[in-house]
Amino acid sequence: MTYDLQLINAPLDCGYQRASRTGNYPPPGIVALGSYVSLRSPDLTIQLLDGEIESIDSLSRRIRARVVGISCNIMTYGSALTLARAAASSGAKVILGGPYPSSMPEKILQNRAFIDAVVVGDGECALHHYVLGRPYAEIPNLCYRGPFGIVQNPEATIDLETLPLPNYRQLPIEAYFANFEQRYGEFKPFTKSLPIYSRKGCIWRDSSKGGCVFCMIPDRGVRSKSPQRCWDEIEHLQREFGVNFFWEVCDTFTENSRWIDEFVATRPSRTDARFHVYARANNLSRHMARQLKRLGVYEVFIGAESGDDGLLVAANKGTTTAQVRRAVELLAEQDIQVILSFVLGLPGETPETLQKTIDFARELYYHGNIVETSTSILLPIPGSAAFQRLTAIPGLAQKHGSDQLDLEELKRDWIRHFTHTRLEELQQALSDTWRMFPLNNTFWQADDASAPQC
Repeated sequence: MTYDLQLINAPLDCGYQRASRTGNYPPPGIVALGSYVSLRSPDLTIQLLDGEIESIDSLSRRIRARVVGISCNIMTYGSALTLARAAASSGAKVILGGPYPSSMPEKILQNRAFIDAVVVGDGECALHHYVLGRPYAEIPNLCYRGPFGIVQNPEATIDLETLPLPNYRQLPIEAYFANFEQRYGEFKPFTKSLPIYSRKGCIWRDSSKGGCVFCMIPDRGVRSKSPQRCWDEIEHLQREFGVNFFWEVCDTFTENSRWIDEFVATRPSRTDARFHVYARANNLSRHMARQLKRLGVYEVFIGAESGDDGLLVAANKGTTTAQVRRAVELLAEQDIQVILSFVLGLPGETPETLQKTIDFARELYYHGNIVETSTSILLPIPGSAAFQRLTAIPGLAQKHGSDQLDLEELKRDWIRHFTHTRLEELQQALSDTWRMFPLNNTFWQADDASAPQC
C-alpha cells in the first residue's frame, strides 16, 4: 500500500545514548500532526512510524508514501537525513519539521537537495495544506525553494483549543505501555502512561530576552488550552486506554497560578489521573505545592542546574539555589517526588563550582523525595543563546556552520572558550552526580559520559 502521508519520528543518531524515556511514550508531535490531518481530510491515508521503537533500516524499508514528513531534533538529525534520502529516492516529497529544522530551515534547503521543504514552528496547518497540494506561497510556516531563492513564509500559530484529541491508535500503543512498565514498574505505581500538554512556550524565555543560556525552545509567546479542554483530553485517554499516569510535557506547568487553580477546581471527581510535570523553582510556593498535591501530581521535574548562584546568574536561569532548596522542601511536605536537572559546563564553570553542584545534589538527595536526575554537559544547540555566543567568536561560525554539526566538537569548543574546566572533569562530575539517585543507577551505561548531552 502507498500512503498519502507517512509521518516519521526520526531515531537517535548512531552512537548517542538513549534517554531513560526512549520508547516508553509515543511521540506527541507526530501524533498531533496525524490527528489534525486525519480530522480535516479523513479520506487521506496516513501512517505514523516511530524511530524510538523501530530501527532505521526497518523504517527505510517501510517508506511508501506520496509525502513523507520527518520530525527530528539535534540528536536525530543525521538519521532524519538518511530517511529523507530513502524517501526521496522512492519518489516521495520530503518535508522536515521539529525543533532542529526550525532553527536553520534555509541552511538545510541549501545543503540538502533531496528535502523539498521545511516547516518552521507549528506544523499542523502547514502539513495539511502541503499534502493537499496547495501552492507553496499560500502555506503558513513553510520554507521552500522559490524561483529566485529560498522563501520563508510568514509564521502563524495554531489555537491549541481547536486541536483534535490525539489519536494514539495510529501507533502500536501497547508496545509503549510494555516498555514503560518494564522501565518503571519497580519504581512507580503505574502501568500505562501517555504524554499530554496544556500549553506551548515559556514566560521566562520571553520576559528575559532568551531565557536560560542553553534553551532553544522555538515557541514565542505562551499559548494554553483551557482547563476544561485538558480534562476532556485526559478523560478521553483514560476511557480509551486506561491510562493512569500522564507526562505533562509543557516547559513550565507551574508558571500560571490562576490557570492551575482553575484546573484543580474543575478536576472531575471521577478521574484518578496522576501526573509528571515541569516546574521552575521560583514559582513553587506552598500554595502551589498544595495545589499540585490536590491535582494528583506524583512527581515534579525542577531545573536546579548548579549549586553555585553565580553560575545561575551567568546562565540567565532566573532562579537561585535557595529557591530550589525551598521548592524541594515544599514538595517533600506534600509527599511529591522530585526529578532534578543539573547542567554542567555553564558559563564560568570551574572545578570549585562543579564540587558545589555535587555537594548541592547530595544535600538535596537527603530530603528523601528525590529519585532521579537528568544531569548533562551543556551542548550549545542552534537557537540557544549559548550557540549564539559560541559562533560570535571569530572562526567558530564557519567551523560550526553546517546543518549537520559535530556535537562532540561543538561541546569541546564551548568548554574551551566559556569554562575553566576540562571535559574529563565535567564527565567525572556528571558520573558523581548521576550515581547519587537510585532510579538513574538502573539505566547507567558505560558510554554515558562520552555521549553528547542536551
